[in-house]
Amino acid sequence: MSIHLLTMMIWESFGVVKENQMLHKGPRKNEEESATPSDMNIFPGGVLWAKD
Repeated sequence: MSIHLLTMMIWESFGVVKENQMLHKGPRKNEEESATPSDMNIFPGGVLWAKD
């Protein structure tokens, strides 16, 4: 799974369009769409903030 796919899943689940999403893990903003969640230190059970 890539960050791009994760943003698409958020769009489908919550209606926040991909272009408006800002994904944060702690103070770090995740912008690399080709990266995997584990590349960005996003693991199961972790907290990820999605802002519109």
